[in-house]
Amino acid sequence: MGCLYLPEWENPPAAWEKLKQTAKAAGIPVRTLKEGDCLNAGKLQLQIIAPAVSASGADVNEDGMVIKVKYEEFLGLLTGDIGEETEKKLLELGMLEDVDFLKVGHHGSHYSTCQQFLDTVRPEYAVISCSSTNTYGHPSPEITKRLEETGCQTSFTMESGAVKVCWEKEGIRIKKFLEKGNSM
Repeated sequence: MGCLYLPEWENPPAAWEKLKQTAKAAGIPVRTLKEGDCLNAGKLQLQIIAPAVSASGADVNEDGMVIKVKYEEFLGLLTGDIGEETEKKLLELGMLEDVDFLKVGHHGSHYSTCQQFLDTVRPEYAVISCSSTNTYGHPSPEITKRLEETGCQTSFTMESGAVKVCWEKEGIRIKKFLEKGNSM
């Protein structure tokens, strides 16, 4: 896809502008995306379901990009740093459905992955991106328990390093960077 994709915001923060300028200086094209935009590459489709067209960028977490990933029979949901506020907006708008894979929002903080959201997306697999040295206590034990009670198999980057999600005819295969014998 060959470029940097950023959320389309009315008033982007200074860090967003700096990132955009750095990319452009390096010869990397920059494109903004918002709800309703789609990127296609062969059988792969990325559907942007957030930020809303009216998003200001005032809250970079809640106004972040949320992407549905479709590939053959696979459906994934990448939630960035959104929390319960955006999850509930997406639920109200009917933009969520049962998925195979979920990238858990906001590093698994207790402000994300509300029960109503999980009851709708019902992922088989989830990944929580978080550091073992974070000072916020991510992931929240409440969220990991909620995922477990939903029957979701969850991986944590603080334990496994990078996680690669592969779709195969038999279903999803998860490859963990720090797993023995793994050749990601």
